[in-house]
Amino acid sequence: MWSVEGEYSLYVWKYKAGAFLGIRGYSQLPLKPLLEFAAEAKFRSRYLTRLIKRLEPLPVAQITECLAYGEPDSYTVVRSIWLFLAQKGREQKEGEVRKKGREAQTSRLLEKGFAEALFNVW
Repeated sequence: MWSVEGEYSLYVWKYKAGAFLGIRGYSQLPLKPLLEFAAEAKFRSRYLTRLIKRLEPLPVAQITECLAYGEPDSYTVVRSIWLFLAQKGREQKEGEVRKKGREAQTSRLLEKGFAEALFNVW
């Protein structure tokens, strides 16, 4: 990771090791949208750390792809997170009874500040 003309980017490459090291391909991941989102979401969302801990790898991957490449769009990502949290909330209600006040309701974890931060990146 290094700065290229004032922008931070992450470069990832594939290589083949043999008698000599040969680079077979590389890709660049722009970090500016990811850093801007993290800063704004952390500032605007009280439950950001709880939300990220609660999510599975697929929604986190969608957030990262949305921030890095603009696909899938922000609306689709927020909607899929909302559906994921709603499903988790139903499973929680059907499972054990939790102690009152121990954890924020699942639906509360996705706050307006998180969604606005995601929309403001692009």
